Amino acid sequence: MSYPAHHIEGARLCAAVYDTKDVWSVRETDALVVVRDHVIDIAFRGTEFSNAWPMKWSWEGLSNTRDVIRDLRFIPHLDKMGYWCHKGFSISAESFASHFALRLLRYRLPLRFYGHSLGGGIAPHAARWFHNMGFDVLEVVTYGEPASCYFGSEKKYQSLNIPTTSYLHANDWIQKAPPWGSTAVERTRINPEPGISRKAHDIGEYVRAMG
Repeated sequence: MSYPAHHIEGARLCAAVYDTKDVWSVRETDALVVVRDHVIDIAFRGTEFSNAWPMKWSWEGLSNTRDVIRDLRFIPHLDKMGYWCHKGFSISAESFASHFALRLLRYRLPLRFYGHSLGGGIAPHAARWFHNMGFDVLEVVTYGEPASCYFGSEKKYQSLNIPTTSYLHANDWIQKAPPWGSTAVERTRINPEPGISRKAHDIGEYVRAMG
């Protein structure tokens, strides 16, 4: 199976955001923002478990612990736009949009969103916030997206007609993760396999499988 070149590049951006300090960050929501070819690509970072407290004390470990807590804030949350969604992802998306809207507006360019894992849960919600603000949102592409839409809000998202692809690699465990809501759109399977695997969730595995 072949994949659009920018979808492969999006997976690489999602891998790169784990290893760079050159991110746009607010309330522990980190994104790599790349301006090129008359498009702004925004790739949201996933959860970092390494050094999370109490395994090891450090400011980085504390930050990573906040990632884990945000993942666990899956209580259905009715946001200001009337969407029922994962509270942690929703608040992250709203915070990012509110904080960086003016900075992005100066470019006067369309936006394209990517995200892996936690970042894949944030990306569609961020896209709809920017869409509601009047930005031209070209596309959303997620990798190992958690199910973060509740009570039919995925259908409400789909009515925005933002082209969206949600990739699931092999037997990525995220497909069985609670709380069993819905992804923004139906998942697109890459090399499907039975069972579940933590390794298959790694963004490096997505890059290798697609590239």
